[in-house]
Amino acid sequence: MGDASNYEEMISLIKLKQPDIIFVQVNRTSLEAIELIGAIKEVGLQRELVAIGDCDDKLYVNNVLQAGALDYIERKSLHQDKLIEKLSNYRVVLSQKNKDIIKDNNEINRDIMLAAQSQVLKELLFGRRSEVQLNQNVLKLFGVNFPHDSFVVLMSRIHNSNDAISEKSTLRFFQEIVEEDGVVYICNSSLNELSFIYNFKVTSQKEQNYFTNKMASKILAIMKEYYQVNANIYISSLQKDIKSIPIAYIQCCHAFKMKNSVSSSQFIYFDNIETELSNKAYRSLDQYVEQLDMALKSADETKIKHVISSFVQDISYIELSQLKYTLSAITYIINDYVERIGIESGEIWGKDVKPYVIIEQVESKGDFIEFIQRIGEQLLTTVKKNEESNIYIKKMKDYVKIHYSEEVNMKKVASDIGITISYMSALFKKYTGQTYKDYLISYRLLKAKELLSKTTLQVAEISQKVGYENEHYFSKIFKIKTGITPSQYRNRNFK
Repeated sequence: MGDASNYEEMISLIKLKQPDIIFVQVNRTSLEAIELIGAIKEVGLQRELVAIGDCDDKLYVNNVLQAGALDYIERKSLHQDKLIEKLSNYRVVLSQKNKDIIKDNNEINRDIMLAAQSQVLKELLFGRRSEVQLNQNVLKLFGVNFPHDSFVVLMSRIHNSNDAISEKSTLRFFQEIVEEDGVVYICNSSLNELSFIYNFKVTSQKEQNYFTNKMASKILAIMKEYYQVNANIYISSLQKDIKSIPIAYIQCCHAFKMKNSVSSSQFIYFDNIETELSNKAYRSLDQYVEQLDMALKSADETKIKHVISSFVQDISYIELSQLKYTLSAITYIINDYVERIGIESGEIWGKDVKPYVIIEQVESKGDFIEFIQRIGEQLLTTVKKNEESNIYIKKMKDYVKIHYSEEVNMKKVASDIGITISYMSALFKKYTGQTYKDYLISYRLLKAKELLSKTTLQVAEISQKVGYENEHYFSKIFKIKTGITPSQYRNRNFK
């Protein structure tokens, strides 16, 4: 493939040609071959080197081989038959080496994918993935695929284990869990804590309960066999949406918190924990997340204040670790809200501020109270400033932008966005200061002005394009709202 007269040429030629074997001629007992082998290894060129020389000194030959040479050939024995035999042997060695490299690379790739997948699963549990990042095609890039609609989260903590649970041991110890009628993913959600996201194929609640119990039994059996501990397992409610995984994880954490108040069974179901509103210690954390989500969707300032205030009051009854889990879910809800109304996240969290970094820095309940109160105030400010913060307002306006050239029936609009016509009218008037009909007229006239000033279309044609079948009625509305006729507007503004 090429000849080199010195070290620099050799290195350049190796990099260019990428040979499997390098033949080097050496003189007598010089250290040339040993130095060349060392140099090649030092620059990271993982190639096999064969030395060819006249020396038959066994000590020297051993030194060459120990330095990393594949072989040493005496020049006098280098005849055709011998060379063919040698090359045949080298081919076997290289073949095995390539298999080992592929095996090592596959092992490395598996470790990399495992680490990435574990991070994604933690983000799912902690509510740290946006709407876009929950897309199934995005998740598949990390080897995560949820083909079914129903979920349950199971969680267990091992406090008696001498060693923290590692990712590799997790896979090894739980490899016998068979994914019967569903898909299960496992990750270390915290120190000595395992979480299992179970995605059901079966649809009936009875079957889902059956397979949940079967999965929980297998997990506990493996815990006992490999960790020699009798662990408990905490089981969430059945969930119908991937977005509810953070809620399910919080439910597991709450079940862990309340384990002493329920039966002595190793299976602790969130659904079996009796919630007594008069006893704040029994209060379910997920209600705050659900209530805040509803309050933000309706842009109800009173409800937002109530949720934040109630949460702060109950903090003394909740463990700090659980507060962090809940705050992660709340952060997800807020980010989803920010994404839906189309504003910059900095308006809520602050410029260049990453909320999850702040969460990790929370070290006391005082820090938590300060954080949640500040975010609550910022949410209220945003709702007041931004009329588009109401998702229903945005949907109502989007409907006009799409259908303004057609007949717009308010009853149909209300039905399409999922609210009553009376609530729709009151909500739009409250947050925009005008009726929905007035907004429709204003938008139609805005589009009419654009056509009048930028096209040569007749007024009758423009009237129909903006939703008015009757030209005279259009002209009448135009003059009432602008003080001039469409033709007068064109004469003044045509470009």
